[in-house]
Amino acid sequence: MPQNAMKKEQTPETLRAMVHKCFGEEMDMRSFRPLDEGYCNMAYAMELSDGRRVICKIAPEDKSRFLRVEVNLMQAEVRAMELVQEKTRVPVAPVYQYDDSCTVCKSPYFFMKELKGQSLASVRDSLPPAVKEGLYWELGQMERRINQVTHDTFGFVGDERTFADWFSAFSRMMDDLFLDAEAKKIDFGVPFDTLRARLRQDEDCFRAVTVPQLIHWDLWDGNVFVLDGHICGLIDWERALWGDPLMDDRFRRHERNEAFLTGYGQKEFSTGETCRILWYDLFLYGVMMTEGAYRGYPDDSQYEWAKPLFAQSFRELQLLKSQEE
Repeated sequence: MPQNAMKKEQTPETLRAMVHKCFGEEMDMRSFRPLDEGYCNMAYAMELSDGRRVICKIAPEDKSRFLRVEVNLMQAEVRAMELVQEKTRVPVAPVYQYDDSCTVCKSPYFFMKELKGQSLASVRDSLPPAVKEGLYWELGQMERRINQVTHDTFGFVGDERTFADWFSAFSRMMDDLFLDAEAKKIDFGVPFDTLRARLRQDEDCFRAVTVPQLIHWDLWDGNVFVLDGHICGLIDWERALWGDPLMDDRFRRHERNEAFLTGYGQKEFSTGETCRILWYDLFLYGVMMTEGAYRGYPDDSQYEWAKPLFAQSFRELQLLKSQEE
């Protein structure tokens, strides 16, 4: 599994106690195995004594290793999954039980149904091009349905802080990121004060976003499950937020592709939308450059991967501004 200081394995006795608390004393755990995917929560695949196959996700105990933008992640994930299941036809795993009492386990956790299929990331390279294009088209369709779920305020689903307008919400996210990066002396390649000033200059393009729409925010291929050439489920909703759909991961420069955009129904972007897309690039790549220092990643490979992408997006943002002038 990805190595970092946040993920903590549980003993079989603790896992069994969690099963009993959520499913009743008559239920037992026939087998379990830790899952390799994921960089934050600990997860186990289990078979229960009634034959059900479930996934148990457990939040980290050490809250000091979270970024400021990572608030109540497990609560947010459960809430987002319930909303999507209730209001859309997008496939998500049903949640059986959520327990944040921290009585039998020191962290919140929940049980959900195990999805069939495999992650798109694990099978992508073996798929015919036409099948891959079809999957990304499906994903665009699903993203559009997710975005149709709306709210009355902006901000992360798990954050008690809410905002009446999108610029206030997004600028708070960026400020929180800058504070975390400054605390660990992370070099973004651009001075933080320069970024803060530039964001204020671009405030008007954010004012065009007036409806808080639901966003998964982390729809990379590892969070997309596929079976028989179709998407059978979307996982890892803990970073879901109410905001601008263009903030989702699939619109980032390293993920965006024509099949997804065709499925989503938007292949052209206005100057204001392009400005926001570039700022969402900066936010994601800034998070990726910063989080390793908090989570205790064994090397700087993620930082080294994200930094040139951050630089490229900032150059394009500067060029966009000069073209406007």
